[in-house]
Amino acid sequence: MNPAPGHDPLPLQLKHFIVNTLKLRDTPVEKISDDEPLIGGTLGLDSLDALSLAMSLEDEFGVTIHSRAESHQAFASVTSLAGFIRAHAPPVAVVRPAPAIQQATAAA
Repeated sequence: MNPAPGHDPLPLQLKHFIVNTLKLRDTPVEKISDDEPLIGGTLGLDSLDALSLAMSLEDEFGVTIHSRAESHQAFASVTSLAGFIRAHAPPVAVVRPAPAIQQATAAA
């Protein structure tokens, strides 16, 4: 079951995941669009970044990207990455808060 529009925590979780995984310290998550291309977009990510994200996605969300076509589909945008995770991840992995979100919540 998908969350109601506007109440989906996964895109924000993925933005934190991307920033932390790729060490994009100067990129505020608020500036990452849900629908902008991840690879070749304004974030400046390339194929090596995609490989790093793909390996980390397996550890964090339990999903594996098996082909170049899946990679293009998954990394088209934050929205498409969220959809890919929902379609391929065990349900428990999707609801687990990212460490950055846990730290931000604890500090508040």
